[in-house]
Amino acid sequence: MRTTEDRIKDVLIFSHEQDVDGLLSAAVLRIKYPSSEIVLTNYGFDNMVTIKDKIVFFTEQCDQLTRRRQSDGSIAKEERGERIIIIADIGVNEDSHGPVYEALEISRQRGFFNIWIDHHPWPEDMKEKFSKVCELVLHLPGLTREKKEITEGQKIRQDDKQIRFEDVATEEANNNKMCTTELCIKRFALSNNPDAKILGAIAHRTDFPDSTRFPIPPLTSLISYYLGSKELSQKLYSVILDSISQGILWNIPMQKDMIEAARLIDESIAKSIENMVIREFLFTIISHKDNGGKNNDSSSPSSSSALSPQQASAVPPEVRPKPSSVLRTQSERRVRVAIAKADSFVSRSILLGRIMDMTNDNILRRNIAENKDSISLSTTASDTPAVAIDLAISYTDDGKLSIRRANRQTPSENTFAFPIELLDCGKIAATFREGGGHPGAAGGFLKTNVKEKGDRAAIIEIESTLQNYFEQLEAQKQRK
Repeated sequence: MRTTEDRIKDVLIFSHEQDVDGLLSAAVLRIKYPSSEIVLTNYGFDNMVTIKDKIVFFTEQCDQLTRRRQSDGSIAKEERGERIIIIADIGVNEDSHGPVYEALEISRQRGFFNIWIDHHPWPEDMKEKFSKVCELVLHLPGLTREKKEITEGQKIRQDDKQIRFEDVATEEANNNKMCTTELCIKRFALSNNPDAKILGAIAHRTDFPDSTRFPIPPLTSLISYYLGSKELSQKLYSVILDSISQGILWNIPMQKDMIEAARLIDESIAKSIENMVIREFLFTIISHKDNGGKNNDSSSPSSSSALSPQQASAVPPEVRPKPSSVLRTQSERRVRVAIAKADSFVSRSILLGRIMDMTNDNILRRNIAENKDSISLSTTASDTPAVAIDLAISYTDDGKLSIRRANRQTPSENTFAFPIELLDCGKIAATFREGGGHPGAAGGFLKTNVKEKGDRAAIIEIESTLQNYFEQLEAQKQRK
C-alpha cells in the first residue's frame, strides 16, 4: 500500500526572483513540498505570459504522465496525488493579469488546486475575480476580526473542493506588517519548523526597514548581483535557493561571489549617487480647523461679512448665513525627489536606502544648487535649515522603476517639508506602466526605451508623470 509520501506530488511554484522575501517564500514552500518545481520570475506582462505558458505546459505534462502511470498499473486509476499551483510574492496588476488568470482557469479545469499568497495591496475587483479560480491568501493590515469572519465565509465551489477567499487577519497581523514568507509559513502550518521560522524573520527584516534590526547575511545584494548577469542568474537556484531550503543561509560559494559583488556594487552606487538629479515640486496644503464659531474667511461666499451692512440687514434672519466655525488655511510645501539610474546588478532598494540616508550631505546640496531651475515647478532650497529627500526613484536601462519614500518617525526640521503620509508610493507607481505596490515602497516600468532614447528621456518621463500626479493630488485635496 502506497503511503502519503509515496504519492505523486505535481506541485508547481512561482515566486518573486528580485528580493529576499520572494526567494525565502520559495524556500519555505520547498520545505513543504520537497519535490516541487520552482520557477523564479518577476513582474511585467511578458513575464505573466511566460507564467501562463509554463502552467499550461506543466499541467498538460502532469495529465499525460498520470494517464501513463494509470494505464501501466503504476498507480491506481483514481489516484492522482497532490496537484497544486502556487504563486507567491507577486502582486496582481490591472494591465498584466490577463494571461495568469487564463492559465489558472485552465489548471483548475485540469483538477489543480490554485493558491496565490501575497502581501501586496490588491484592488477589490481583482480579489473578486481571482477568488473564482484560486485560494487567495492576502494580508491587509487594517482588516478587523469581524471582517475576517465575513471574508472567510465567502466560499466558492471548485469541483468537490472548497476554495477559501481569505484575508489573513490574526491579532499579530493586525498589529504588525507581514511579508509573503510569513504568510506561507502560516498557510502551510510551518510555525513549528525552526528553519521556516528563521526564514520568516529574515524576510520580514529585509522587507520592512523599520522592523527590529538583527544581523543577516547580505542576500539582497547577492540576489541583485546574480540577476544582473545571464551567466550568473541560475545561481539563484543552485547557490541560494537550494542551500537555504536545506537550512544553509551562507556558504563559501556565496562568500566568494559576494567579495567580487561588493566591490562592483559599491562603485556603482557611488556613481549613481554622484550622477543623480534632484527635483522639487510645490504642493499647496489646505487645512481646516475649528475656530470656535468665529468666521475669519472673508472670501467665503457663505459669510455675511461679504455683504454691506445695508445688504446684510435686508436679508431675512431665517436665511442669513450662519458664521462658519471652520478656519480654512493654505500653505505651500515642497516635495524633494531624487532620481538615480541603477545598474542591473545593483539592488535598487539598497541604492534608494543609501540616498534616503544622505540628510544634509554635500552631494545633495551641490546637486540641488545645480538643478534648481531645471523644471517649472522647481524651487531653491538654500533657505531651508535641513536638506533631506522625501521621495527617491531609481530606474534601469531596461525600464524597471523603483520608488521609496522617507521613513520619518518625527516631523522634519524643514518647515517647508511635505507631509510624508501624503506620499503613497503605490499610487504614484500606478501612474507608470504596470505599476503598483505599498505606500512606502513600490515599482513599475517606464514607457521610455531607455537604451534607445537615453537617460534624459527617462528623467523627463519621471518628472512629467510626477508633476501630473501632484497636480491631481492637489486638486483632489482642494475639493475636499
